[in-house]
Amino acid sequence: MFRTVLPLALLCALPLSAQIRVDLATPRLIDEFSDYQGVLDDYALQYRDEIAAIVSETLDKPLFMEGFGMAASAATAVPAALRPPASPFLSAGSSAAVYAEDLSGETPSTLSNLDPESDMKAGLCVLPLAVQGALPFTVLGQRGYAGLALGYIYADTGEYGVESLSAGLFAGITFLAPRTAPRIVSWEGVSLEAGGDWTNNRMNALFEPGRITQDIPLDPDGEGPLVPQDITLAVDPEVRAGIATELICLRASLRTGVTLFQALSLYGGGGILWSRTRTGITVESDAPIVIESYVSDLVDPEHPGSIAIDGTAAQFAAYALMPYLQGGLLFRVGPFGMGLPVVWKPGEALGTGFFVGVSL
Repeated sequence: MFRTVLPLALLCALPLSAQIRVDLATPRLIDEFSDYQGVLDDYALQYRDEIAAIVSETLDKPLFMEGFGMAASAATAVPAALRPPASPFLSAGSSAAVYAEDLSGETPSTLSNLDPESDMKAGLCVLPLAVQGALPFTVLGQRGYAGLALGYIYADTGEYGVESLSAGLFAGITFLAPRTAPRIVSWEGVSLEAGGDWTNNRMNALFEPGRITQDIPLDPDGEGPLVPQDITLAVDPEVRAGIATELICLRASLRTGVTLFQALSLYGGGGILWSRTRTGITVESDAPIVIESYVSDLVDPEHPGSIAIDGTAAQFAAYALMPYLQGGLLFRVGPFGMGLPVVWKPGEALGTGFFVGVSL
């Protein structure tokens, strides 16, 4: 389903204003028919403008832009769902989140049935690799910690790609923690954490918007050497589009947990996140133009013609205040651990991740 939904989501997520550039190189006719080049050039300009209008009108979907920004907010909150250290630690992992205005079991089916006319507040965000570390300290007699998170990845399969850069600071304090020796079941106390994050995430996909044609009446009066007829300019481009989301957020969370057999910890709590997101789209395409008629034999083979589409769609900026629930599992063997945090805003957002780490 992902292979179907992502290209369509990219198609439906483009611009709020006409900032797409379309550069068209008209096929050059051989010298014997150069008198018709002006007619061909004039209609080719109309063809270029038509393509620019089709791209802009089809891809004007502000609700999708807002949805991708909200998904980025949820994905950023995931690592904090599982982080109160008792010793210095270093961990690495990834997180992802989906957002929909009415998130339910029917959401995947709804997304798979989207068409270019659809617009809904929905999106996804993947933060494939992040490294975080923290140092504990004592403040006012309580156990505290502070740390730094950094992330970067660039991966491209040709058909899909992702590039992500992130940075964050966080600090927390754990209070009411029992000071007795660990037992079979140990309460971990209550942890309060606050932090801030910056993320620049871009997801790319290659898709085909379909064949676009333009009919041109060449020598309609029959006075020239050509038979009166309509010729057709056609292009069937492959478009590489990227959804780019930049996020700045501040967040605070409160959680508690228990540890079983000093190995398996269960956490739960809630938090609130304020975010500013700015989402836009980049588009790249370079495709040959084909003349469909016998006139194609009159085109100079060294100048066949091409069309290039590129540019950045108008950006969509939004501010959001998102309360959420959080929880997770942490499994430890000696200094090593594996964590599965979850962030959930009922009916709207769901994020999860996987992290491995070591206590130093």
